Amino acid sequence: MQLLERYRPSLFVPSFLILVMAAVAIQPSTNRRCTRSQGHVSATEHPVMIAGMNHRDLADQHYRAKRFDDAAATLRDAAASGDYDPRTAGELLMIAAFYKQLEATLDLGSDPTIPPHRAFEALRWALQLDEMLGGTLADDIRTPLGTVAQRAAWSYAAKGNDEGALEAVELAESLRGPSASTKLVRKVLAERAAR
Repeated sequence: MQLLERYRPSLFVPSFLILVMAAVAIQPSTNRRCTRSQGHVSATEHPVMIAGMNHRDLADQHYRAKRFDDAAATLRDAAASGDYDPRTAGELLMIAAFYKQLEATLDLGSDPTIPPHRAFEALRWALQLDEMLGGTLADDIRTPLGTVAQRAAWSYAAKGNDEGALEAVELAESLRGPSASTKLVRKVLAERAAR
């Protein structure tokens, strides 16, 4: 939750930077080279990299069980162990940060006391983070996101943010199909645009 109190989900990191970080952090292990080995042995032949994958596998199991603290702690401990070259340790720390950020965005997005547009932004960011981490929780995120998107559309429309309202309506309809609520928001937006 602390990350989201400091940053709004839409302002975290530019999209291209997220993609670059994800590509580095989640690339297949067989394409990596271990810099600790003088012969640059492939990851599948190097025992340190195999141990690293075991840590990542364990962290992934925690992530699938929604135990984000355990997933992040597993990778942070592995990175701090000194068993990995700096690049691999950095990748482990980056993935650990993604786990923690995903937990924070899910907490914020499911908090009924926050405004709908903030919950909407948080759950959208959570869905993007989950996709970078493998997409395991996508269905669990899409269900509340569809509900929150409808409420967020009204929130954006009430604030005069027609672009945000349309974005929320389109996402709500893509996840749950058109509803009386989304049709009404579209009608309001169309009337405003015609003025």
